[in-house]
Amino acid sequence: MHRFLRTRQLQGWTAGRSLRLLRFAGVGASGLGVNLGALALLLMAVPRSPIAGGDAVSAVLATQLAVAWNFALTERWVFKGHPGHWQRRLLPFWALSCATLLVQLPLAAVLQPLLEGSYLLATAAAVCILVVTRFAICDLWLYRGSGGGRRPQALLSEHAS
Repeated sequence: MHRFLRTRQLQGWTAGRSLRLLRFAGVGASGLGVNLGALALLLMAVPRSPIAGGDAVSAVLATQLAVAWNFALTERWVFKGHPGHWQRRLLPFWALSCATLLVQLPLAAVLQPLLEGSYLLATAAAVCILVVTRFAICDLWLYRGSGGGRRPQALLSEHAS
């Protein structure tokens, strides 16, 4: 009977985490739409700069808007009801998002030759890989203990006797 209960508890813990991962990926996809939409608007609104890389300012602003969007949805939908104030998590979430971008660019460059030279496919693959990585960091560190209950080790040790 204990083995059955342990198995059911582990399945519930894993199912909860899987649902959060799907929600996290959905938030990221919506954030990509926000990023591209904001970028398009900013590129139309801000006069073109003769300086090389002048569009980078628009890209940075659009990215920051998307990070704010992602954070808000992550707080309200992915890790809903997490204890503690959201302000405590904002800076680490933002830093993680920026760090992920710094990893995404070289990762896409490495993947590009493996994907028939398509930078678009390489970027998509890098983003998918990093979604799982970002989720793991958020789930295990930044939002530790939210919505998923106890960790599997606690579930196993609880019924070991």
